[in-house]
Amino acid sequence: MNRKFRSGILFGLVLVLLLMGCDQRRNDRNLDGQSPMDKDDMINPLPTVQPAWQNIELVNVHSGESFTLSDFRGKTVIFETMATWCPFCKRQQVEVKRALDNLDPEQVVAVILDVDPSETAVSLEAFASEEGYTWPYAVTTQAMSTALVDAFGDQILSPTSTPIVIIYPDGSFEITPFGLKSWDTLVTYVESGTVGEHP
Repeated sequence: MNRKFRSGILFGLVLVLLLMGCDQRRNDRNLDGQSPMDKDDMINPLPTVQPAWQNIELVNVHSGESFTLSDFRGKTVIFETMATWCPFCKRQQVEVKRALDNLDPEQVVAVILDVDPSETAVSLEAFASEEGYTWPYAVTTQAMSTALVDAFGDQILSPTSTPIVIIYPDGSFEITPFGLKSWDTLVTYVESGTVGEHP
């Protein structure tokens, strides 16, 4: 098999994973994002070793500087995976902005990860700047995508599912129910300060 053909197959597989999340039924939920996922399946208590995905280097498209999610230890991180073409992602980021507007910027940060392999840092930066979003945006890497799927399953790479993971100041984390989350739901997660201490 030649290299071009293998690259085409790999791109096709990633595209299929992204499109699997395009099922409209997954987003016919209220903004509180009720999901069939059991809440106990979404919670991961304080890890004894930080998970790989929190230590993989990313590049902030606004500044060009490298960072990892673990660089924000001591703060709560609202971590969303998305794609610029996804209308649900755009709606979710409006809710993230409203949540940030109601939280202490010294204690909370949002980090947005574009998981579409066809998008670039240039297109992502243009999208974020046009929307007026200044918090860190990054384009995924193969290592990050693999680590996220290992930790959360394939749906974490489905932008239309509006995946959000809350990383607490101590490094513990939980994935919120798939589907759109309202800003006040996000605030509830953040203000709880710990895994599972919210409705």
